[in-house]
Amino acid sequence: MRMDAPLSLRDVLPKIVQELEAGQTLDRSVFAGSVFDELAALFGLNDAESAALALLAGAALDRRCAAALSHSGGSLSVGDLMASLPRLDWESLSSGSVLRSWFLIRVDRALNLQDSAVSIDPRILDWCLGLATPDARLGPYLRPLAQAGILSDPHTKVADGCAERLAGRVSRGGAGHCVIVGEGPATRDAVAARIAQALTMEPVGLDPAFFELPVVERSALERILARETVLARMMPVFALEVFSAREASRLRTLEMPTLILADEMAHRVALPPGAEAVTLAPRCHRTGGSVAISSRGR
Repeated sequence: MRMDAPLSLRDVLPKIVQELEAGQTLDRSVFAGSVFDELAALFGLNDAESAALALLAGAALDRRCAAALSHSGGSLSVGDLMASLPRLDWESLSSGSVLRSWFLIRVDRALNLQDSAVSIDPRILDWCLGLATPDARLGPYLRPLAQAGILSDPHTKVADGCAERLAGRVSRGGAGHCVIVGEGPATRDAVAARIAQALTMEPVGLDPAFFELPVVERSALERILARETVLARMMPVFALEVFSAREASRLRTLEMPTLILADEMAHRVALPPGAEAVTLAPRCHRTGGSVAISSRGR
């Protein structure tokens, strides 16, 4: 969720084109206070990397910008981008760079990196235009949460306690996982919504089939999901029947805050660091509705 919307790409695009047509190197002052400053803060980009995103976004929308950047008249290459931004180094465009590991840009490798086509990722372009829909590649796995029930005071305290503990672990791209077990789906969804709200995040349901994807495909989608979490402040929520050791091992690869909702939890499940399990005990009629809570984590 974006509280105070910065200047969009449309607001700064005329300045970008003007600088390029004048033969000037793009300076950060051209897009100050814009979405490119916001992306720099979210993902830790330096000035040259922010300018690279601004140029690629401009080239995707304006032919004049693309023509001013491309020396061959064809697709924009890594060499074209680096020629336009002398302070941009090779490391910023390597496969392990921030720009590529967070899927902010696309590099279609040719025989060498310099001749490789480069473009802004479509989802990031949408973000720069003020469009906040989730990445289409996640679409098949998104699901609505069940109708949330009304929380009792004890369950509210559980949710607030989980949120407080998660807040200490959640940072930019940081991992923190909470497994919520017991009660009914409506109550678990309500607890999840309360936790996400306390962290100023939006709970988004994901189909457990996400976990069953081939490793390479799942790894790429996990990184995209982590990027979406950073961009839109959304918290992924998975609903399972049983939380087992297999799901616990997969939590280790999720580099984002995550909530797991489950009917039950297998015994002796080893949780990864930064994860905890909270059991919502059913209402005890004999004691007038008290709720017993058990938790464990590292």
